[in-house]
Amino acid sequence: MIEAIKSASKIPIEFKNKSEDSNLANGAKGYYSPTTDQIVVNKDLEDIHTAKTLIHEYAQSILHKQTDKDRSQREIEAESLAFVICDHFGLDTSEYSFGYIASYANNDPKELKEILNNIQSAAHEMIEQLEPIYKEKSIMLTKEDIEHENYKLFENIARPILTGDAIYMKYSTPHFMDLNIEMFDENRYVMAHNYVLNGDLMADQDVELIVDKDKELLLPQTYQQDNLQFYEVADTPLKQNDV
Repeated sequence: MIEAIKSASKIPIEFKNKSEDSNLANGAKGYYSPTTDQIVVNKDLEDIHTAKTLIHEYAQSILHKQTDKDRSQREIEAESLAFVICDHFGLDTSEYSFGYIASYANNDPKELKEILNNIQSAAHEMIEQLEPIYKEKSIMLTKEDIEHENYKLFENIARPILTGDAIYMKYSTPHFMDLNIEMFDENRYVMAHNYVLNGDLMADQDVELIVDKDKELLLPQTYQQDNLQFYEVADTPLKQNDV
C-alpha cells in the first residue's frame, strides 16, 4: 500500500524522523504542506500506521490543495477517506480512525453527513487509481522478498546470535513482557514472550524460525500462543486445540 501511494502520487513524499522535522517533533504523524506541495510522514511509525497516515495526507493533497474549508472539515474528510481506502485494501484502521474523526466531529448530523458524502467520489477515484498499482506491487512482493526482508529485521535485533557471539538475548521495556531470542538448534531460533501462570511457563507468543544465512532468508516454522490455545505449523491451517 505504501509503495502504491508513492507510485501514484504526483507530488514529493518524504519520510523523516522527529529530529529532522519540527512538525513531527511537535507530535504530528505526518502532514501535507500546500505551500511546498509535498507530503512528509514520520518514518518511525509501524507499517500499518505509516500506510494510514500516508493515505490521509495524500487525501489532503487531493481534496484540500486549495480550499477555504475549516480544519475540522478537512480532517474529517481526509481521515474518512483514509479509512475507506484502507478498508478497501484490507487494512483495518477503525480503532484509530473512528476516534480521530470523533475528535473533530462537533458538527451537527446533517453537516457531518454532507462532509462524508463529499468523500464518496474522491474515494471511488482513488480506488480506481490505486487498484492496478497495488496489484502490481503485490505481485512483485514475492514470498522470497518477504523472507529476505524478515531476515534483515531479525538481523537488526539478533546479530550477536546469528554471528555466534551469543546463544541467548533478552530485550526488556517497562510495562511489557520481555522479548527472548534463543538459538534452539543449528540455524533454528526461537523468539518468545513468556509469563508464568500457576507455576507454568506460558508462551505469548512463541515463534520458531529457520534462518538461511547464505541466502539471507528467514522462514517461520511454528507459532504458539498458549492463552488462546493456538499452535500453527508453517504451510498448515491454523488450528485450535481441544479445551
